[in-house]
This record gives sequence, structure tokens and C-alpha cells, in this order.
Amino acid sequence: MALRSTLLRASKTVALATPACYLAGGRHFWARADASAPLHTRPQLPPPPAPAAAGAGGDAEGGAFAALLERLLATNNQFAQGGLQLMAVGAALAAARAVLLAGLELCRRRVLVSAEIDSRDDAYRWVMFWLAQQEGFREARCVSVHTALGTTFGTSVPPSLQQQGGDEGAPKVTYLPAPGWHLLRHQGRLFAVARRRAGGNPQLAANARLLMETLSIVTLGASRAPLEALLAEAAAAYRCSQRARTGVWSVDQDGYWAQVGSRPVRPLSSIVLPPGQAEAILADCQEFLEAEDWYARRGIPWRRGYLLYGPPGSGKTSLVTGLAGALSLDIYVITLSSPAMSDEILRGLLNQAAPRALLLLEDVDAAFTHGRAAAAAGGGGAGGGGGGRLTFSGLLNALDGVAAQEGRLLFMTTNHLDRLDPALIRPGRVDVRCKIDTATPRQVEDLFFAFYADRPATMAAPTAAAAAAAAAAAAGGALESFDDGGGGAEAAGGERQPLLAKPGGGDARALRALAAEFAAAVAGAGADVSMAALQGHLMRFKRDPPGALAAAGALLAEARAAAEARAAKGGGGGGGE
Repeated sequence: MALRSTLLRASKTVALATPACYLAGGRHFWARADASAPLHTRPQLPPPPAPAAAGAGGDAEGGAFAALLERLLATNNQFAQGGLQLMAVGAALAAARAVLLAGLELCRRRVLVSAEIDSRDDAYRWVMFWLAQQEGFREARCVSVHTALGTTFGTSVPPSLQQQGGDEGAPKVTYLPAPGWHLLRHQGRLFAVARRRAGGNPQLAANARLLMETLSIVTLGASRAPLEALLAEAAAAYRCSQRARTGVWSVDQDGYWAQVGSRPVRPLSSIVLPPGQAEAILADCQEFLEAEDWYARRGIPWRRGYLLYGPPGSGKTSLVTGLAGALSLDIYVITLSSPAMSDEILRGLLNQAAPRALLLLEDVDAAFTHGRAAAAAGGGGAGGGGGGRLTFSGLLNALDGVAAQEGRLLFMTTNHLDRLDPALIRPGRVDVRCKIDTATPRQVEDLFFAFYADRPATMAAPTAAAAAAAAAAAAGGALESFDDGGGGAEAAGGERQPLLAKPGGGDARALRALAAEFAAAVAGAGADVSMAALQGHLMRFKRDPPGALAAAGALLAEARAAAEARAAKGGGGGGGE
């Protein structure tokens, strides 16, 4: 009990000894009661001020904070004063750190030149392709291994960058520096190159199409000229590697463009069409690409659409590939019938494609069939598209709406022209229509001659193997490939005779005569043969022109069977060129 009374008395003494502050009449009053003085001798303090009105919120809060701060400063409480000192030191250190970082950033901008490249940008591809060829960059100790570098860079990979695996026939691998900092010397100047990958969940980053990797290039100096020279050299090297190749782009699972690779440029002369057909389309494309000012002066949208229609396998896609190679353009393929395709994705794809590119919409008849009729019947959108799917109106707006891009060539292919809605192929969306039909006798002859022209054959009677193949095919047997590895027919004495001889004076004339005979055999049967079927037939006898002629009957039988199958399906047909 004595201890409890002592503690209570001490607490009262501390409370009475603590100074009190009041604000009255615009002045502060500080007072401290003397615990030992009688009650009637203690100073009388003015009454505390009334709470501030709601309208004077800012001034009242500021006055209360100032009063609290003055009270803390005037008191002898060591904890309060220590806390204030720590707060002041922390604020000063934070300000000093901010000033230091700002100064370092200013110095870095003054003495360093840097460039950052996003892996989603085309520049990343050609810069990495150029860096992979630099000796200093290739000798890094920490490497990442690539076996499909052509897909990564979308171009051909120089043999010097590839290394053969340990076993014969093993895939070739390419070593690139792993993520991190690397040093590179270019034109006597030192560059620091850093590869950084995005953190977090890789699967989430991939699904959200976030930033996957960045490439930073840094060098000392106040001018951007050395860095621009490096980038220009990298761009030139990439363009040089692409000069003989055609890039092919497709839509990935997230609805973005992804380069699936590249292929050698296909000469337009290798596409056998009626005389002048391919050349006329090429001339029209070239005129369009050079007429931007002409379109602008007349207020006409700078767009050009082409429709290639005809039976499957007639060469529509092959023609597009040849045109892209002749125009040095990449091909951007869009599959409208994809379940993931929607109006927003299609509009984004058309906006994100390269400014000069060839857009290919294959088999548009498979995606939309009389869109207006389907919409009028209450089908939930043209072509049966429901919620989240591509609609017919969305396709039309993407092609020539307000947000449609200009300066690109648009090619659409179809096997059935009559199934397309007139709104899709009206002038303005489709400016040029071109029918790619089944092979004519002239095309058959030209294809046969072009197929064997690089190594003219010695024209002789059909070989025994070819005759047997033709008989088996006529009897319904499977037609096999009689490519005997570059050998030839065996003579009576068992010695192999070469089917392909060196070019001679009469070989070309003999080959042309054999080609005319083959064309007459195909055309005389009255069956419609596609160019794809002809090419497949010649591939079976790629070293035996007489054998291809002898087996022409099998080709015609296959063509008739295919025509009957299409007729049984009501004129339908699968996809194809």
C-alpha cells in the first residue's frame, strides 16, 4: 500500500509539473503548476480556446500543428526531441540522395550515349543478327544456345555462326551471349552491350505479351554518331541477308505478329501461268507502290486490293510468293477462320504490320459465306461469328474503314468466287480480280520444260521402270517415286546408264518435243489438271522425263478421281492454292 501511494503521488507531481500551452486572444500562454504551492496560489490559466469552425479547416490544422511543434520543442522530453532530430536527419539524407542521383543521371547523360531496343521491335532482330557475327560478341564465356536461329532472326544464318554437333547429321547449334553485360569494340570505340530479360512469371509475361527482353548499347561520348553508325551497319547487314529471302509472318496465339521464318526468293519466272498474267499483276503492284503522291492529290485512299480465285492447287499462293520476292516485301498471313480471331485482333494486326508489306488473306470463302444473308437470318453475325469472334462488318471496317492503314498490298484468295459477299469484293476493297484456272496445254508444256531444263535429258524410249509404273498406276496401284538416287536405267548387260546427260546441241530441242508430247497427252484426255497435281507428278520422276511421259495416264486418272470427289461433295473443295 505504501508503494502504491508513492507511485500515485509521483504521477500527480509529473502531471502538474508538465507545462501547458493555450492559445487565447492570438497569443500563446505557457504555464506550469507548482505541486508544492497551495491550490489558491497556483496561476490561473485562461480557458482553452473553443474548437475551430469547420470553415477554417486549413488555418486551424496549421495552428494546431504549430502549437504541437512548439510544445515539443519547449518540453524537456528527450524522446520527443530525439525523434525530431532523427526525422530531420532522415529528411536531409533523403534530399541528399535525390540530389546525388539527379547529379549522377545528369553526368551519365552528359558523358554516355545509350540506346535501348525492345525485343518486340524489328530492330532487335537485325541488331542481334549483326552482333552474332562480331568476334568479340561471339567469344563470350556465358552463352545461350540456339538450334533454330533462323526462326529467331527470321533470316538465313551464315555458316560461320553455326557449329555441327558431335554426331553426323546432328542439328547445328549457334552460341550467343547470355543475358548480362558484354563488351564490344567497333571502329576503335568500346561499347557495352547488355541483354536483360523481364522478371516475374515467364508464363504470365508470355500470355500478357509483356516486355520479354531488352537490348541496351552504351558508349562514352557526347555525340550519337558512333551509335548511329553501329545501328546503320547492323541494319545494312540484316537487309543484305534478307535481299535473297522473303520473310513470312503469322499470327501467334496471343494475337500478335510473329515471324515464322523466311524462304529464298522465288523467281516469278518459276511460276508458270498463262503468258503475261503474272507480269501484268507485278506491273500493277509496282505502279501502286510508287503512286502515293498521286493518290494523295486526288484524295483517294492509298490502298490496293487483289482477289485471286480459281480451283484448288492452281497456283494462287505461289503467285503471291513470287510477287513478294519480286517486290522485296514480307508476307503477312492472316487466317480469318481462326477461332482466336476477332474484330479487335484483326484491326490491331493490320495496324501493326510493316508500312510496306504484302497482306495475304487465304481462303476467305471459308471464313464468310454470304455474310449479309447470314446476318439477316439472325445468325449472330456475318459468317456465324458470335461474341468475341470476327464479324463480317468488322472485316469490312478493318479493310477500308477510318482506321484502315494505307500503303500496303492486300491479296485475298478463294476457291469459290460465288460464295463471297458482294460487299467484300466491291471496288475499293478489291480493285483487281485475277482468275487462276487449271493448267492449259501451254502451261503443261512450259512446266515440263522448266522442270527439266537445268539438266536436259537424253531423249530415249521410256525406261522399263517407268513403263511398269504406268501400268501399275493404270491398274489402280500406288504410284511410287522412281528417283534412283541419280543413277539411271540399267542396260541389258546390267550397267547403269545415266538418264541425265550433259547439255548438248539437240538436248533442248528434244526436251521441248517431249514436253509438247506430254502436254498433248494431258490435254487430249479432257481432264482438268491443276498445276499442283502436275508438279507432284513431275516430282515423282524428277530424273526421268520419259518416265513422266509414260505415266501420264496415272496423272489423268488421279485428276478424274479428284473431280468426281469434289462433285460428290456438291462442288466443295478443300483449301489450297
